[in-house]
Amino acid sequence: HKTILSEVQATSRVETFYNGEVRNTIKQGTQYFITFSTKHGVYEVAVDEENGRFSQLHLIQKFTLTAN
Repeated sequence: HKTILSEVQATSRVETFYNGEVRNTIKQGTQYFITFSTKHGVYEVAVDEENGRFSQLHLIQKFTLTAN
């Protein structure tokens, strides 16, 4: 018996784990590719729908803090 994560469950896990805000989700095969932002930048991570594992995390855009 496999546990299949829904898109809502997958995005919720990413938001909780990375303390980020999900911007976009793309489903490809058994993977959700979830784009999310944190105070540090924009990232993409793959989430397996069967085991919930995160993989292929990469930085898309780094935010730079500017001093006033």
